[in-house]
Amino acid sequence: MLETRATIVALAGEEALVVSNQVGCGQCESTKNCAGSTRFFCSSKRHFRVRNMIGAAVGQEVKVIVAEGLLLRSTIIFYLLPLLLALACGGVASYYAASTIERDGYAALGALLGLGAGLLVSKRIFLRSSQGLPVAVSF
Repeated sequence: MLETRATIVALAGEEALVVSNQVGCGQCESTKNCAGSTRFFCSSKRHFRVRNMIGAAVGQEVKVIVAEGLLLRSTIIFYLLPLLLALACGGVASYYAASTIERDGYAALGALLGLGAGLLVSKRIFLRSSQGLPVAVSF
């Protein structure tokens, strides 16, 4: 499981907006462990929406836990699904082109439509799944 400490900054029903107490990878103070360009990620704290299962109040510090498998499942849904739909729709559109000259245009248009459909499906899956949120579990 992935976990981090965070502070609750706002509440909305059973969800809470938290700001992580850790900035970047934890090596921002060390110049030996951080390449110059990656210091960009250490500049500000990140805000996340989590399920507030413990009824914590604004200002309290909590431990935020991401369930095992959630990261892999999210990667598949948000990256692989649109990519596969783009490739499939591009291939199908190319197959139905009337001539070889039109094939590239049909393939590009089909790929764009497939990518758009994949992004919309991914967004719908995310909005319907409240189980995909990390959980605030303890103080």
